[in-house]
Amino acid sequence: MTIDTGLTATLVYGVAFILFVGFSWVPARWIGLPAPTGRNVNLDGLRGLAALGVFFHHFALTYRYHQTGRWELTPSHLFNISGQGSVIIFFMITGYLFWGKISRAEGRPDWRSLYLSRLFRLAPLYWVVVVYVVAVALLSTAGAPINWGELSNQVLSWVLFQQQDIHGFHNTWMSIAGVNWTLIYEWTFYFLLPLLAALYMVARRSRWVTGLLLVAGLFVTIQGFNLFTLTSSGSFLYFILGGLTYSWGQNPRLKGLVKAASHPAAVAVPVIALTLLLVFYHEAYGLPQALLMFLVFAPIAWGCSLGGLLKIRPIRLLGEISYSVYLLQGVVLYLAFTVLWPTFFVRPRSVEVVFASLLASGMVLILLSTLTFRFIEAPFIRWGKKVAEAK
Repeated sequence: MTIDTGLTATLVYGVAFILFVGFSWVPARWIGLPAPTGRNVNLDGLRGLAALGVFFHHFALTYRYHQTGRWELTPSHLFNISGQGSVIIFFMITGYLFWGKISRAEGRPDWRSLYLSRLFRLAPLYWVVVVYVVAVALLSTAGAPINWGELSNQVLSWVLFQQQDIHGFHNTWMSIAGVNWTLIYEWTFYFLLPLLAALYMVARRSRWVTGLLLVAGLFVTIQGFNLFTLTSSGSFLYFILGGLTYSWGQNPRLKGLVKAASHPAAVAVPVIALTLLLVFYHEAYGLPQALLMFLVFAPIAWGCSLGGLLKIRPIRLLGEISYSVYLLQGVVLYLAFTVLWPTFFVRPRSVEVVFASLLASGMVLILLSTLTFRFIEAPFIRWGKKVAEAK
């Protein structure tokens, strides 16, 4: 019996989730959470759930890799969709928030402030992670002669979110579980924002143009891909769905539907959609799955707090530190189970021992992420705001 099959996977996931939330009360006392005024608190909490979801996914992948030698999806729908679905949620949140910025500014946001805030928000911690990756590669290949020109190009590729092997260190990407792949799509989306703003300026004057742009966007997203097996390269569909969620949330004709999302009974929509995902699909990528993920996301963006779960302090704390959790989970898992205890999962282990290792690595990750948020992310966020406000 393993942790990533059948009922065991569900029990392990559920109990560990509850314990992680309880544990997060501790670091939540160290960090001042942003005031809810002017924020979509539900999305803050949803980020926290998504960050944990990706961690569960990568723990299961690490566990299986050390048993089989292959980095591949697990037998568990829950662990697979937990990670892939969480990435989809992150993309939808980005689409929602930044289409909202464009809409509120009527297509004319302060581009200087927007890009400076993104740079100071996302780059510093990622650069720290790149330094770690380079250090791991050089230490793992100690003694081999260094070609400084080649090494510089390899490091630059990582700064640009590529995953080249560094200094001959095979599968360098595994030192962070390859999580930087999503940043390529995030930054591509940011660089496309001026084009989206221009389209907004045109589309707001003509409903048929809006429909045409949506169809064109969907076509570009799925071009060359089977509609029912969208890969990560179809990720722009999720940004589009996030943007549509914002637009429809502002549509007076849908006012009743949006208001209904705040009703306690509305929790049934995301719960049913997520249940269908877990029962019928082995992974989250695909057009039917994307539509189900939309049914999970839209009610939450419009006011469904999942019975208040998304508003409790530890969940909001996980949302606040979610970028650190996302970037550092692979670091913790690699150092723990490849560097320090490389045979831990190779040897036969009871479910209880594997479960304890899941809890231990997750708690270390939460504490480490709290520290990196407080001492790296937060100072640079404040600095970025000062730089953006300076004219």
